Amino acid sequence: MSIRHLVAIVLLSLNLVAADESVIVISADEFCPYNCKPVSAMPGFMVEVAKEALAMSGYKMVYTVSSSWSEAVAKSNSGLTDGVVGTSKNDNEVSSMVFPQTNIGTFDNC
Repeated sequence: MSIRHLVAIVLLSLNLVAADESVIVISADEFCPYNCKPVSAMPGFMVEVAKEALAMSGYKMVYTVSSSWSEAVAKSNSGLTDGVVGTSKNDNEVSSMVFPQTNIGTFDNC
């Protein structure tokens, strides 16, 4: 099987999953330890918290990695995904998104 076929299968699978209203699809660029590789024992602590929180409300979560932060935001804004992980209210690109009342982490450039 070629890489193109594999990519097509994965993309079709994501579209089928996203069509299921009980599945929430989130995306971001990799930024460990907040959000890491999706298919790993440690996908990132924000991914794990989101997955558990959504499960408590009966949702399944699929986490995908975008090639860039801007791509992840664009996918969410256009409805291809349901949201992004690892952002803040101060990011102008995501100002129209819904945020929880309590942050689950912080980040400072040093």
